[in-house]
Amino acid sequence: MNSPLISRLVKFKQKVMRVLLGANRDESLSLSEQIQVIEALPEPPDLIERSYYQYLCQKKRHSALAYRIFVTGANIIAIIPLLYYSFLKRSTNEPANQSESSTAVFLGVPAVKDRIPESLIKEYGKLIIEGEFGLSVTRFEKNFIRRIWARHPLNVLFVLKCAMKIAAYRDVIDSVGANAIIATSEDSYTSSVLTEYCRRRHVKHINMMHGEVVYNLSRTFFAFDACYVWDQHYSNLMTRLRAEPTQFIIELPKGLIYQEASSVRANGATYYLQNQDIRQMLQIKELLESLQIDYRVRPHHIWTEMDELRRVFEASHIEDAHDVPIEESILKSEVLISWCSTVLFQGYVNEKRTVVDNVSNPVLIERMKDSDYIMLAEGRSELLSNVLHELGTIV
Repeated sequence: MNSPLISRLVKFKQKVMRVLLGANRDESLSLSEQIQVIEALPEPPDLIERSYYQYLCQKKRHSALAYRIFVTGANIIAIIPLLYYSFLKRSTNEPANQSESSTAVFLGVPAVKDRIPESLIKEYGKLIIEGEFGLSVTRFEKNFIRRIWARHPLNVLFVLKCAMKIAAYRDVIDSVGANAIIATSEDSYTSSVLTEYCRRRHVKHINMMHGEVVYNLSRTFFAFDACYVWDQHYSNLMTRLRAEPTQFIIELPKGLIYQEASSVRANGATYYLQNQDIRQMLQIKELLESLQIDYRVRPHHIWTEMDELRRVFEASHIEDAHDVPIEESILKSEVLISWCSTVLFQGYVNEKRTVVDNVSNPVLIERMKDSDYIMLAEGRSELLSNVLHELGTIV
């Protein structure tokens, strides 16, 4: 969402979650317990309840006491800004007419714009990718927000987040006369509410896959007018998570196919970091050196602590994501290694050798296997433990 206020709040939430839950943010429920949570809820009667059920599922992801205290406190504090958006915020002009041309607005981060499906690029004559929008409401939005609040009066945090996203969508639609919004937000519990809002505004709400998806409580029950996924595996998986089953369209974006993009000569291995702590980084360094080939590590743009990374790896082994595009990184690597990064799937579709690191965090990888991670569920990737065994390295 290209709204400065929402972007700041997202960054603040990420910092808080890291403090409360640690770098790994491990799920507190087993796979069987997660299935019970999802299956215990009745069939949602409408899109508002789809959002609410997704909210209930996400609340159960973490059981840490500090996290629960934070959520309870935030729910109380949220009543002040919710009153503002529902009653006090000055109303702007009533909804404007849509553009006569076919205009779509992409609300994902620019880094994943290459994953916009080609069919959408062809369908919409004008595609706005890096616009900046504010928060605004008319009486129409206020009434819609109040109806959600009346249905769930005690879940103030849920209603507030919906209200802020509705205000942002209103500004997006009316500032450019959008006919469609392309989002990357199947993991947001506001998504189905926003689909309902868009339908009331006669705007298509479209979601596109932008990263890895596994079985967990974050992507449940959501509904868009269309949801683009990269493989049948993902539509089957998200249907099991009780997402609305008729929304899925399978299309692998051209932006994920790099074979013709470069003639870079492949050499060595690249390890794609996620949210490793310094102890795990030290172990990864030892593992990479035991492979006896040239290697690089590529930090995650959000989760990797760069100070810790520099303490462990020499600068010559750290790949600068600002200087080296992801497609170049993949193409120049003979072997791609990670826990469960989307990059492994990107490497797979580009016919690269991919390796899942099941050594530095075996508990996570076993959980990912149970969670139907595509690179393990379909046998598309090797395991690092097997690679090391072949080399005669003791794991």
